[in-house]
Order: sequence, then structure tokens, then C-alpha cells
Amino acid sequence: MSYQIQETMDSISSQVLNAAERLLGARPGASFTMAQLAEEAQVARASIYRHLGNKEALLQRLADERGLVIKDLDDADIP
Repeated sequence: MSYQIQETMDSISSQVLNAAERLLGARPGASFTMAQLAEEAQVARASIYRHLGNKEALLQRLADERGLVIKDLDDADIP
């Protein structure tokens, strides 16, 4: 994979994770939809799934990489 492609992928992932953090701050309990997340991150919804997987994987990555405590991830509202 070329450096530019990897850099673009990292940028999209970062945009989405930052947007998810903002939405979690505004909506405790992970109560946002992937459509809302895509709009907040200004990316296509398909890009979120391509780069970060489903919502559960995204929330787990936020918890792992950014130290966010997501109350009982197994019971999070994942529409």
C-alpha cells in the first residue's frame, strides 16, 4: 500500500473517531446513528464501515486508543 493511500485512510479514520467523540459528548450512551456520524465527520457512511468496521468495532477502538470509557459496551445502543 502506498504512503498516500495509508495517509488518506488514517485521515478518514481520525475524522470519524473525532466525530464519534464529539457525538458521544453530546449523546451519552453511544446513542448516535452511523448516518449522524457520517454527517458529523463529513464522510460517506460506506467510508466508516470500510475504515473502521461496524459501530461496535468503532466504539471499541475509541475505548482502546483514546481511553474513552464507554459504559457497558456490550449493552450500548448500537442501531
